Amino acid sequence: MNTSMPLVSIIVPIYNVEQYLAECLDSLVNQTLKDIEIICVNDASPDKSKDIAEQYAMRDSRVRVVSHVKNQGLGPARNTGVENATASYIMFVDSDDVVTTNMAEKLYSEMISKPVDMVWCNIGAISDDSTMCKKGSDIPTGVFSPTDILADSQLYQILLPSWNKLYKKELIHDVKQMPIVSEDQPFLAVVLGRCERISVIADTLYYYRNRQGTLSKPKLHTAKSWDAFFYSHQLFFELLPSTIGKRAIKMQCIKRYFSLFWRIYTFKLTTQDTWQEQQQSIYKHIKQNEIPIKSNSQLLYWYLCYVFGRLRPQTTTKTLVHFGMDWSAYMSRHGEMYKVLAYLLKRIGRVMITKIFSLIDNLEQRVVRLLSRFINKDIWLIGERTNTYQDNGMYFFKYLQKNHPEIDSYYVINRDCLDLVDSKNVLVFNSLKHKLYFSAAKVYANSHYDAAYPRTCLTQKRYRMASKTQNVFLQHGITCSDVSQYYGKAASDINMFVCAVPIEKTVAMRDFGYQDDETPLTGFARFDGLNDANAKSQILLMPTWRRSLQDYSNGEFVASEYFKRLKDLLSSEWLQEFLQKHDMCLKFAPHYEMTPYLYLFEDLKDGRIDIVNTSQVSVQTLLKESALLITDVSSVQFDFAYMQKPIIYYQWDYEEITKAHLGKGYFNFDTDGFGPICKTLESLKYTLENMANTNWQMSADYLQRVDAFFKYRDANNCERIYTAIAQRL
Repeated sequence: MNTSMPLVSIIVPIYNVEQYLAECLDSLVNQTLKDIEIICVNDASPDKSKDIAEQYAMRDSRVRVVSHVKNQGLGPARNTGVENATASYIMFVDSDDVVTTNMAEKLYSEMISKPVDMVWCNIGAISDDSTMCKKGSDIPTGVFSPTDILADSQLYQILLPSWNKLYKKELIHDVKQMPIVSEDQPFLAVVLGRCERISVIADTLYYYRNRQGTLSKPKLHTAKSWDAFFYSHQLFFELLPSTIGKRAIKMQCIKRYFSLFWRIYTFKLTTQDTWQEQQQSIYKHIKQNEIPIKSNSQLLYWYLCYVFGRLRPQTTTKTLVHFGMDWSAYMSRHGEMYKVLAYLLKRIGRVMITKIFSLIDNLEQRVVRLLSRFINKDIWLIGERTNTYQDNGMYFFKYLQKNHPEIDSYYVINRDCLDLVDSKNVLVFNSLKHKLYFSAAKVYANSHYDAAYPRTCLTQKRYRMASKTQNVFLQHGITCSDVSQYYGKAASDINMFVCAVPIEKTVAMRDFGYQDDETPLTGFARFDGLNDANAKSQILLMPTWRRSLQDYSNGEFVASEYFKRLKDLLSSEWLQEFLQKHDMCLKFAPHYEMTPYLYLFEDLKDGRIDIVNTSQVSVQTLLKESALLITDVSSVQFDFAYMQKPIIYYQWDYEEITKAHLGKGYFNFDTDGFGPICKTLESLKYTLENMANTNWQMSADYLQRVDAFFKYRDANNCERIYTAIAQRL
């Protein structure tokens, strides 16, 4: 670290977070802005959090640990951090949350370039087990005054916390945060009164951990919970400067009550045993006008008194709360009076139309089911995504057509993709015939579960599968992680989960809720096509997708680490020299989800590097024709290993992708993987040279792993799948 004064002080209050602290600190010590200090304030935590923080301090001189003798609360812990900060700019990070590695750099650059008093970033969420990340919603960006910030309903979510912001130290050094729940509110009210210019950027740089049991999300609400809620918000309005405009104050009042409705509805508080006491407490605070709604929105004040003024049946209160949540959200965007009346009329009309459409769609399904009873055929519907014909669905369909002509098997695909299927037994997705045959089918077998379920005409509601139909999940990749929330027995209507390898069957039975006869160990249908591989002088680069990149704009995608790493590899001079030296070509075949961004790589194409659209080319053909696979964690590794061909894992962001994409699983790349792991471009370069020197052969230790992993390596996978299905009919 630079021995001069750090640019940014990052303050991390610590209390009972041993489960999450290392992940939080990892995201901080790896910041791209190196001139930082990380001040961990141990608020007399009774667990091992202090020990963990001190271990980081021993390894990294930028980390300091300051301890309280007695627990004082989150606000005082932040105050201690500010007192010990030496930088001119300050960030707060809660110790169970994580930030992107470029957060400090982004906020600092924005602060210096404008200049402004504060910089705010967008907020995302991370699940309790770190397996799912969700980006923040779209927000207005630019430089705002405090009044403009408070008057904009779209900025409410990023206004509330203190931790998605970079502050000038001179702005907050004497503002003491209080030892209360939602300590952010009075603190921010004072700070906003000292600001003139605030910059808001769109990047989601801060991910808060979405878990209950925290100060802001207690597992059990009581009357005291609402006392704390109203007290913190009351202080917010009392401490706001008089210069804040009336429209902004009104907006904040409405949004605070939106938060109240949201909390009651989201946490199902009306079902709790303590609800009567909670409701009485809420009504008391409303009547005392602690959040000054009475003078800012008489109509909403009246509605609040109506909802909470007397006890009602649970279902009635829930409906009133839900309506209040929607109404307050609408008011914050459009104002009130005639606009609110318009909203009420729209809502009533929308409900009526929705009910009518739903009735028509239910009638549609009933008529289709009735007509399907007259279809006297042994129908098996096979498919994948409705625009592909290349995966397990295709191989199983071809097997049935060739070996079991007595079965009326049909492949389901979109109308504009009919030319992909080399058979007359094709159903156009969502056609009347598809709906009839779906309702009459004995077997529905698909590599993507419900991708080929027909949808109703008006609301596009998924058709219900008949109880007589065997729903066979052919899978599209060997399952390595916990996907029970999507494909588990409790979460789906799958009643046969086809397994490719023994460990997968074990996991499906142990973790997904399936029985032995519902998890046949057969191998994948597409493995039947891997036994005639004829490799060319070709390397296949096939990384998987990152869920965190979902819905990125082109600009955001280009700025992502994912794009930069791939472009650095594909544009490197040493790769060109390597391909030339060994007379090889490289096929870059990105994941299906990356199709909208393919054109961004087009300038990298040349005589030896090709960019392949996997929705237009057979993935299996690419695998069979390639001498070497470079991937990260993609399940195509298993197909390649099945052919006993060498694999290199290029995993520059393994920890991040495991948390946000893969989740927990049984497959350990270090001990179970089928090839060497590279974390950097330099190690990839070295490993590629070694592979070339071994004539693109898989080494003996990895061959042993392949033999231990697969039970079957033959051309009878489709036959085993058919037999398993037939035994259940």
